[in-house]
Amino acid sequence: MPSPVGHGLLGLVCSSFWFRRGRDKPWCWAMFLLVFAACLPDIDLLWGLLAGGLNLYHRMGTHSFTFAFISSGLLWIVWKRIDEAVDLREWLFLLLAAGSHLLADWLSIDPAPPHGIMLFWPLSESYYISSSAIFPPLSKDSVADIFQWKNVRPVIMEGVYLLPLLARSAVGLLRAEKGARSP
Repeated sequence: MPSPVGHGLLGLVCSSFWFRRGRDKPWCWAMFLLVFAACLPDIDLLWGLLAGGLNLYHRMGTHSFTFAFISSGLLWIVWKRIDEAVDLREWLFLLLAAGSHLLADWLSIDPAPPHGIMLFWPLSESYYISSSAIFPPLSKDSVADIFQWKNVRPVIMEGVYLLPLLARSAVGLLRAEKGARSP
């Protein structure tokens, strides 16, 4: 499964699409909320940590379309309180960011059974994983395990895959901004 770095990069890509839409205030909240939405499904690691096993609840209900819809809706309500001009389209950007987490985890090599994520929970407890996984697995059997050198390579690979996507999004944003400024 991708690291918080990978999920955060996907959240930044989603925020670049939001900026391209022409919104510019308050941009810091937009960027924060979209990155947060992209990382939020991994909150299940905290529940596992509190229960005594980091991966105890990982890749279950929080890695589902249901959680993406609910969490993006709650974050949209927070955003709406910060900026009254926020409309339903911002919820779609939050949903895109939350969905990017599901896509990244679905595209990940998962060495530990059950393999994959519960995309359709609570309707189904089946796990789904891509047959063409591209993201290497992180070693995360414990909190200490996360900060080992063996996890540097997977994080670098996330950067190799995702930084060009972020750069392309940023270039598109700059072009859109330049086009909006020309007479």
